Amino acid sequence: MRVISKVYGNDGDVEYRISIAAFVKFFVGNFFIMLLCAVIFAGIAFYYSAWMRSPLYTSKFSAYIYNYDHTGYYKATDDSDVEASKKIAIAYSEIIPSRKIIDLALTEAGIDYSTGEAMDAVSVTTNEESQIIRIQVSLPFPQDAYLLAKAICSDKVRGEIESLVRGSSMEIVDQPVLPTINVNENTQKMTLLGGIAGFLLAMMILLACNIFDPRVCDPVQLEREVRIPILGIIPDSKKLPR
Repeated sequence: MRVISKVYGNDGDVEYRISIAAFVKFFVGNFFIMLLCAVIFAGIAFYYSAWMRSPLYTSKFSAYIYNYDHTGYYKATDDSDVEASKKIAIAYSEIIPSRKIIDLALTEAGIDYSTGEAMDAVSVTTNEESQIIRIQVSLPFPQDAYLLAKAICSDKVRGEIESLVRGSSMEIVDQPVLPTINVNENTQKMTLLGGIAGFLLAMMILLACNIFDPRVCDPVQLEREVRIPILGIIPDSKKLPR
């Protein structure tokens, strides 16, 4: 029985109709296959999440950016100072992950990573409505992530950043902490998503086979498609009583 069938009108137009009863029959009849595919995909997702993905630990800290004049440091107080500080914060977000700053931070941290790896590990986000920037360092080992984050907010590295952006300063708001959670360890979520993906994929494939199957499933379908009355039906000999 077709889930979607063609119906020819008197003027030759073709309409497509969805049969709820046919869909329920299709779903019940193929449920085991779809469930099996869901279990297989869930197992693949579990294996990938638990054994194939590299661990990743993130250490974060935030900083407050403000500008100052030649008379000394002061935090932005009026609108012009706030706007200037916001622009400086955007500049900081570009400078902190730069090669020069990362090289200096790696030397300060004393960890063995290439400059490119460390640059990819560092990300900086800014808020257009504030002068706060948030820096996070993500590496395979928690101690390394913590050391690199701590090095970036050290006096030496901060001084180098401030020297590149004249008339600015960075004040640490939240110090970095040693991460304890592997952000890649989301086995339950991955397994659930894998199971759902397997179930839906199997259902779509089976549904496509049902819709595009050229065989005639029942007399009603044949009458609808050819618009000719059926004179007789040859019974299935296997279903006849003995």
